[in-house]
Amino acid sequence: MAAQDMATMRRPYSSFSSSLFFQHLLLLTAFLLLPMSLLGQEAPYYTTPKFDRTTTHRTDLCGVHSLLFQNQTVDNIRNALRGFNISVGLVDYTGTNEDLLSKLTPDGKIPSAPDDYPGLFVVLMDELASRAGFSWRNTYGIIPPLSSETDGNRTWTDILDWSVDTYDISVDYWSKSTERINKGISFPHGWYDASIIMVEKIASSGSGRNGGRFSNMFSFLQPFDTSVWILIVVSIIFTGLLYQLLDNMDSFADDRSLGTKPLASIFFSAIVFTTHFEFRPNTAPSMVRFFFVSFCCLCVSHPLLFRNVIY
Repeated sequence: MAAQDMATMRRPYSSFSSSLFFQHLLLLTAFLLLPMSLLGQEAPYYTTPKFDRTTTHRTDLCGVHSLLFQNQTVDNIRNALRGFNISVGLVDYTGTNEDLLSKLTPDGKIPSAPDDYPGLFVVLMDELASRAGFSWRNTYGIIPPLSSETDGNRTWTDILDWSVDTYDISVDYWSKSTERINKGISFPHGWYDASIIMVEKIASSGSGRNGGRFSNMFSFLQPFDTSVWILIVVSIIFTGLLYQLLDNMDSFADDRSLGTKPLASIFFSAIVFTTHFEFRPNTAPSMVRFFFVSFCCLCVSHPLLFRNVIY
């Protein structure tokens, strides 16, 4: 009898009462509104001021960390954060030219309208949370970008160092560098290492000497002044003529006799500048001389090889 009553209450068909109907309607409405609340309109849970190290919102994951080391299977690593509320420090670029990265409402909420893009950071965090099974939209704080007016001489590294001590995850397009790694900051795989920058990009005004990609065909001359280039050309010619003179004075100075070919000597001297050595000195003075000539050419060509100026 009790079982039949319970079955009747679960599936009342036409005999249900009006109060039970409204209870089911209310329950259905709650289930419909729940996904909408999970997808937007969350207000920032944390309001910790920037660079305030008196408060931390980091989650205690020491137990999970120990379990992973005991049994590091793929399934355990994938589900390590499942069910946790992870605190996130979100750098807010609302109102700047980088608002495609993060764009919140005026009161700091994540936009919920379908046509209101919340930014790449929110999209990536939602995808990461859905795969790892954790929540973050109800436990995030806003980090204002670096400002010389309010932050003084602090740097982006200072913001990153503070944010990872305050939150579980600091969300911004952080560059990986040796300085930051030495501070104990961990980075996700896939980003470039910005420790050494060997390329300098000069802003183009769109017109004039630096206006186009091929507007300056002689940009390779930029590392040295005109006087230095003139000195290099004179040195190449002088070295070639001097070697020709030594070859004429002593026929054993080189394995091959250049005879009356000064242009050949100048050519061999010129390609030494490109680190190609075609001379074959036999005598000690010739060897000593061309050792220093080759060394000087290496010192001159070094900034040309390793300094690239992009226009």
